[in-house]
Amino acid sequence: MKKISIIIPTYNSSEYIKCLLDSIPISNNEVIIVDDYSQDLMELRRIATSHPNVRVLSNDRKKGAGSCRNIGVHHAQGDFLVFADSDDYFSSNIVKVFSNIESFIPKGCDVAYFKPSSVSSNNDVSNRHKTYEALVDLHIKNDVDYVRYWFHVPWSKIIRRDFVVKNKLKFSETLVSNDVIFSLSVGIKARNIICHSLAIYTVVERSGSLTQVVGFDVLSTRLSILREYNSILNANGLARFSIPEFIYLIKMFRLNPKKTFKLMLESKNFLPNFTYFKSRLLIKSRM
Repeated sequence: MKKISIIIPTYNSSEYIKCLLDSIPISNNEVIIVDDYSQDLMELRRIATSHPNVRVLSNDRKKGAGSCRNIGVHHAQGDFLVFADSDDYFSSNIVKVFSNIESFIPKGCDVAYFKPSSVSSNNDVSNRHKTYEALVDLHIKNDVDYVRYWFHVPWSKIIRRDFVVKNKLKFSETLVSNDVIFSLSVGIKARNIICHSLAIYTVVERSGSLTQVVGFDVLSTRLSILREYNSILNANGLARFSIPEFIYLIKMFRLNPKKTFKLMLESKNFLPNFTYFKSRLLIKSRM
């Protein structure tokens, strides 16, 4: 029977981790938690001991979720990799998928994408997942490959471990946007992909999360990652899938016009191209 490695980066998240662990069907699978030098590591270890096949590793200093995921991949022994964030959880459909893993990611397929769902911290319906849901839907119904290049997050997908190892795929070790280059590399290098309309993962949108931080330094890091991202696309003859830099530069300009003006002059992808503009219309029509 094929084995699945579920990799979870954590940082002061013992308050939420039990919900996630309870949602994971274990069987012969393994869960690898990699803690990023938290203050609640002892509590995290205590919670983990009540769940089977769970290992807790830890960084010796804060390095970010990308570092934690790289450590998890290094220690993983499963045939497939599944990534989860510590304050999210899997839907009940995950039991069906894990018990029939080879039908959901058949031989010759490197990655399987699934539709995610999302809720707020108050358990109200959220829109956090809508773009990714639309990307999967467009692939299934329109045979459009946007999902390869714009499904930036690591969750709601299953990836063959040997594919990741063979291609030496790594997460960026930045505090934000550390999953973008990894996800793009997966999409570019995958020989074959498959998309499923089944939802297996629920994102919990919380106020104060890194995705909502808009300080100048954070936006500057996101811009640097975006420029690397667009450079990779260009090097692979995929420049039409580039993402416009204005999505960050406009926000940065409001915070520090002088510093941002120079970055604007250096921009090679400030405005959206036709493919990006067309894709946003298609995605919006699915939302």
